[in-house]
Amino acid sequence: MRIFEQTFQRAQIPVSFTQGYNPKPKMEFVNPLSTGMSGANEVLLVDIHGGATLDKTKTITALNSLISEGFVFTDLQVIDTDRRVTLSKYLGGSIYTISEVEDEQLVAILDQRVHSPSVKLSVAKLALDGKPVYKVIMAGERNLIKTLFNTKENKFTLLSKMNIHRDMLFIGEYKDNPVPYSVKVFIE
Repeated sequence: MRIFEQTFQRAQIPVSFTQGYNPKPKMEFVNPLSTGMSGANEVLLVDIHGGATLDKTKTITALNSLISEGFVFTDLQVIDTDRRVTLSKYLGGSIYTISEVEDEQLVAILDQRVHSPSVKLSVAKLALDGKPVYKVIMAGERNLIKTLFNTKENKFTLLSKMNIHRDMLFIGEYKDNPVPYSVKVFIE
């Protein structure tokens, strides 16, 4: 989160702060990823003074010129309201791809999950270039590592043995064509 706080500061975008002894910028990720995971189309809510007056193209260009390598701002949507907004309540779930699993115990756990789907968690095993790749559909705002592997092992140790990428966040229940999570849905 610190990278994003600093980027908005450097871009001189007037972010609102919490009140109290130790004020923090009002920023919220929808179901934030753990360190070591990658994601596409992640959603960040930022409370900005005068946000409705920002030029979308200039703001995105400024943020992308200042953000650390590996991060890219692709869109900006303004929600002009005086009410407190939280976007997490609209989250239906996430879709992940797990690949390059280097530990046989982890492969066994994933294979077991393939054969025991539930309403909250579904795992499918595919093959890409002869190597197993797992697609995980998880309902709600849950921690993937704890939910999937149910282990006390350090998450960084687990993540060093595989690649996890969140393909998308979705709204509502998962269906054949899930609705991608987008702020546009809430402002139209």
